[in-house]
Amino acid sequence: MPHPRDLTLPADAPRASRRALMKGIAWAAPVASIAIAAPAIASSNQPPIDVSLGGDSCKWTEGHKQYYITFDIANNRNYAVEYRVIALTVTPNSGSTITFTETLPTEWTEIGVGEDSFADFLSNQSNNIAQGTANVTFEVRKVGEQDVEQVTGTFVVSELPPCQEDPPIA
Repeated sequence: MPHPRDLTLPADAPRASRRALMKGIAWAAPVASIAIAAPAIASSNQPPIDVSLGGDSCKWTEGHKQYYITFDIANNRNYAVEYRVIALTVTPNSGSTITFTETLPTEWTEIGVGEDSFADFLSNQSNNIAQGTANVTFEVRKVGEQDVEQVTGTFVVSELPPCQEDPPIA
């Protein structure tokens, strides 16, 4: 049986300050965060769905200035859930908030146990699609129940590549 490694530092080893550690964490943080607004359908601290920015997300620049944003959504529960998007905006670092052509809230979409889903959206045209942050809010509920839990996500969109072809919902 392997022995655990001793990770104890010598007493005279240099130590990083709490401020230096937090600064390093801030710079190394991922570009997405997910939060649970109000647990209603489960007692777990884990959100009922995992949401990530989809790999097809891009900036549509050919004659347009629009975002095409996709979200990959995974069910974290041991029962089927359904979700809908109730809010989605992109806030550029300069300029006004960009809205999306999709009517919100969207229809409820069911995800079975251990299954994944996706949602895609095309923004309205804008003069500014450079740097900014996308904010999305989902409502999630157990299939057949009315109690909902909100899950919010914040994603940095400055790193999105230009679209290589017209988005499929254009």
